[in-house]
Amino acid sequence: MAYAQMVDQNVDALMEMMGDPEIQSATITVLSKMPMLAKLFTALELGGALVEPLAKDEELIDMAIDSVTKLAKPLSAENLGAAMALLEKLPMLVKLMNWLEMGLDLVEPMITDKELLPLTVNTVTSAAKPVAKCATDNFAMLKTALAKAEKDTTTFGVFGLMRLLKDPTVQKGLRIANAYLNEVSTKK
Repeated sequence: MAYAQMVDQNVDALMEMMGDPEIQSATITVLSKMPMLAKLFTALELGGALVEPLAKDEELIDMAIDSVTKLAKPLSAENLGAAMALLEKLPMLVKLMNWLEMGLDLVEPMITDKELLPLTVNTVTSAAKPVAKCATDNFAMLKTALAKAEKDTTTFGVFGLMRLLKDPTVQKGLRIANAYLNEVSTKK
């Protein structure tokens, strides 16, 4: 009895979600993809001729029914909850698919055009080279600094720190760190 009530509650919640215009729109988009599924089912029907002789083998049918029975999950609250969660995410998934389609529509001509492809590759390469050089240089400086710090056995006292605070590079680093921390605190 409690199971039937739980199913009724989930169905009611599902009907309520279908009242959302965004979910309705996403459902319409999914339904518009149905012709592609119809073609798939047509191909499956053609494959039915291959399967028909196997379907007449009673022993094979009994084995298949046993396997499906063992693998099939009964309708449960967990399954309905998962379906409802998927339905809630459907509008976002449709938007994502639309963006991917637009991106593909934009990139496909660039990739297939034999004249445009080298220009695109050159543009991307020329834009990436400075960034890669900067990253390589910074990594090399960091590696050198770490090696020097590893060899350095200097112990810093209060007066040593005071002397370091007079260094313009240290002052600039402290200003950057202070500005960054102020920015972080305003964002929270």
